[in-house]
Amino acid sequence: MQRQADFSCQEGDPLYLFMQRLLFYLVFLAALGCCGLDCRGQVSDTATRRLSIWERRRRVLEERLQEHQERMEAWEKRPLLEADKPNKWNLSFNTFGLLEPQMAIGVGVGYQVTNCWQIWLESSGLCQFYQKPAQSCLGGVRETLAMKFYFGPRQSVFFAAEFRWKQVYYHDVANFENPDTRVDLKNYTYKLENIIFGGAVWFGGRIRISDNHRWRLEPSIGMGLKARTVVWQGVPQGFGYEHTGAIDLNPFSTSPRVSTPVTFYLPASLRLVYVL
Repeated sequence: MQRQADFSCQEGDPLYLFMQRLLFYLVFLAALGCCGLDCRGQVSDTATRRLSIWERRRRVLEERLQEHQERMEAWEKRPLLEADKPNKWNLSFNTFGLLEPQMAIGVGVGYQVTNCWQIWLESSGLCQFYQKPAQSCLGGVRETLAMKFYFGPRQSVFFAAEFRWKQVYYHDVANFENPDTRVDLKNYTYKLENIIFGGAVWFGGRIRISDNHRWRLEPSIGMGLKARTVVWQGVPQGFGYEHTGAIDLNPFSTSPRVSTPVTFYLPASLRLVYVL
């Protein structure tokens, strides 16, 4: 009988060693291919993918909020300076008062009772550089008393409630009539006095503008109600304003010639403050 060819590879044969190395190289190349595909997939998912505009805005907003929070925490950890402590007096000047129709020039005095509460009083003189033919301010005074409550980071914002009293005199020219005698006074010159009481609430901020915190700016705005009483001086008894048209019964009239039980007003100021 013929012997059949034996194609089996025995351990140690050259053919066996060749097949073993070929199998090792194939497995190695397959592993490298899988790793390359996985890396390419990760890059396309993370680095190469463009963020949407909403995601970019969200990230920027989160970064800004984080920076703001860090600044606030650092600001709160700073020690109080001497000017920031309670039991301090301060002087203030309302720069916006120079731009009012009746220019107000005065000084405010405040006492910081605690870190949060301050009692404050401002006295102002009222004047006008020029006189109009009718209704120009001759002078007057204004007193404003307020209680301020400071809060927020290092008490940098505040609410305030005020009470004000104002007495102002006007030079005025108007037509008067006596309804009983039918006598008229045309272009009659007289003095008009306004006595005003009112109250308001404000919201404002405290901006420290010097390294020692003694110089500050305090902008504020608010809303309030006031009542006006009008007194004529130099007008003969029995005379009143001549009515040439419909009688004005507006309860919120802003004319200094009219007494009103209630009128809105908007106190706004930018005060320069110095802590003593």
